Amino acid sequence: MMAEGNAGTEGRQTAERNPALARLDALAGVWQIEVAHPLVPTPITGGRVTFEWLEGGFLVQRADPGNPDFPSSVAVIGGDDTTG
Repeated sequence: MMAEGNAGTEGRQTAERNPALARLDALAGVWQIEVAHPLVPTPITGGRVTFEWLEGGFLVQRADPGNPDFPSSVAVIGGDDTTG
């Protein structure tokens, strides 16, 4: 989400989001997940993943599988104008 106005942006240049990333808007929010692994007989439920837009046009994914045997993760998704 981008805030309107310029409060707190003096002296900073803000990049706009690459338009090719607009199709990822559908991911924004909190999702319940199920984790499967070939060495675990039943899927692990109760995890969640969140997607949120950062200022500057990056989408951040934070995943917590809900089980200490599986690692949490963070991914930053962006794009550039040369690859579309």
